[in-house]
Amino acid sequence: MQDADYVCFMTDAKTTFIAEVESAFLQRWSAISGMRSYHSPEQNLAVISQPQCRGWVGFLADKNNWDLIRACNCPTINFSNRHGSISWAVNVFSDDDEIGRLAVSAFVARGFINFAFVGLEGHGYSRDRCDGFLKALKLKGYSAQVFNFDDKYCENPIRFASYRRDMVRQWLARMPGPTAVLAANDFAAHSFIDLISDLEPERLDSLAVIGVDNTPLSEQHDIKFDRT
Repeated sequence: MQDADYVCFMTDAKTTFIAEVESAFLQRWSAISGMRSYHSPEQNLAVISQPQCRGWVGFLADKNNWDLIRACNCPTINFSNRHGSISWAVNVFSDDDEIGRLAVSAFVARGFINFAFVGLEGHGYSRDRCDGFLKALKLKGYSAQVFNFDDKYCENPIRFASYRRDMVRQWLARMPGPTAVLAANDFAAHSFIDLISDLEPERLDSLAVIGVDNTPLSEQHDIKFDRT
């Protein structure tokens, strides 16, 4: 490995979504380049700081690593849009407007007229998916309530759980009748459903929730929503 040039794909989480991106990238890379590819399960800076490393690909979601990675002076492709575009990298993002539009099409086809978005404060993809959702709803004459899980954390886990419960309880009070909910990702959807199941389980029959990214969390709820 040290004697040949290579390109590196680094990930620090092995979700279904990231695995599919990696597989597609490496398949295409092998088809267009004779250069070797190397996989690292985490962002190992020693790997990309080698002169043989001609480029690296990864999800730059952690700002704490940006200065060190940039100092490696290695061409970089970034797939994470958590913080928006990074000026010194090639950014390849999901079409978050399209995600919002697809959710609206699915919900309207099921007959919903009340809508909500559950996001994650400070995450670029959450903001962009919300914007796409709201724009698509507006074109059809609808609007949506927007709720965000913020990044406030308490040292006391019991206090934090109570804070989150109160937050969702307030959201539920603002949701009229059957509501179709787009969540920023599977984590937001999972957290939202868990809290509703705990607070007002009877409301589950009046909600439809779409999560995004196809992570293992999406398989942890066996809830079927049926609307006419």
